[in-house]
Amino acid sequence: MIRLNPRDVRKISKALSTMDRKILTNMKRDMRQAARPLVKVMKQNAPEDSKTLRKSIVVKSSKYRGDIDVKIGPRTRGGKFEGWYSHFVELGTKDGSKGATGKGQKANPFIQRSWDSSREAITQAVLSAVKKYIKF
Repeated sequence: MIRLNPRDVRKISKALSTMDRKILTNMKRDMRQAARPLVKVMKQNAPEDSKTLRKSIVVKSSKYRGDIDVKIGPRTRGGKFEGWYSHFVELGTKDGSKGATGKGQKANPFIQRSWDSSREAITQAVLSAVKKYIKF
């Protein structure tokens, strides 16, 4: 987890609101690039029998009210490869749930394992991408 004190958060928020659109676009691109190693680790940790789930893992980004939002994980809607069932794999299902076999599925927390194994490297990469544009 990235830890910032409230003063730094206010500085970052103020800096983002006054930035030029081109700078925000470049910053978003750099943050997406910094997140790519996590995508690779997630794909490696995803269950081998689920090619669709592996192919659905991507870096998604958007801009919301001037903030940059970068998300890493399975695509849950749209696109060619949908990973809408990733939460069943990650969290498991209750034993005895209704399904094809009538049995539950054990949890396989591949997303959490991926994050835990690459947390420090990703955090440093994202912070260095942000520091190129914001001085704090």
